[in-house]
Amino acid sequence: MHWRGVDDSTWWRGQGWALHLGMMAAAYSADNPMLGQIGRYTIAAVLADSGKTS
Repeated sequence: MHWRGVDDSTWWRGQGWALHLGMMAAAYSADNPMLGQIGRYTIAAVLADSGKTS
């Protein structure tokens, strides 16, 4: 159980969605630097939460 009261499966599913959307934002940000920044921030946040930072 996480701090918001959701089960692990729901938390992981949410992280998957966040990672997917972050990757899409970063991939399609050639003409929109703010979108790229949002995408990279989202990816970093998901990886940090899962303990997969480098």
